Amino acid sequence: MRKKLTPKLLDNLSPAEDKRYEIRDELVRGLLIRLSRTGGKVWYLATRIDGVLRRVKLGTYPVLSLKDAREKAQSLLRDIQLGTFQVRDVEPAPKVLTLGDVILQFITRYTQRHTKDWKGTERVLMRMNTLHGLKIDTSSAPMSFGRSNGCPCLISKNGARRRI
Repeated sequence: MRKKLTPKLLDNLSPAEDKRYEIRDELVRGLLIRLSRTGGKVWYLATRIDGVLRRVKLGTYPVLSLKDAREKAQSLLRDIQLGTFQVRDVEPAPKVLTLGDVILQFITRYTQRHTKDWKGTERVLMRMNTLHGLKIDTSSAPMSFGRSNGCPCLISKNGARRRI
């Protein structure tokens, strides 16, 4: 729905009943306010950037007033027209944990607090330095730890044991 937005109209808007809805501004092309069921009001700018329809979040109402939202939207539209607007890059993927990272976390978070002989545990775990570079895949663990004849070992998926 398209309306001429005013501060009075924004204050009197009721929250969405079933699902969120949007009201577009008549004065600034692409500016809209989205109302949620919880009563939240968020400003967006809907426009095409490099041929792809995008919604750029401007801020929340009443923190960002109608006047400020219009100014910000016009500024962004100007930057898009001039080609100076930068689409925010996708955040880098989280760091993949290695066995060495997990061992250090285990020692500091658990063994130092709950084990009297935590230095002995640390010594045993640090002997596995050849395995410290292995990446930890949480979806399918290729190996688990166990004991074979009282010595620590790795147990692969097929049950084979390898002493450390």
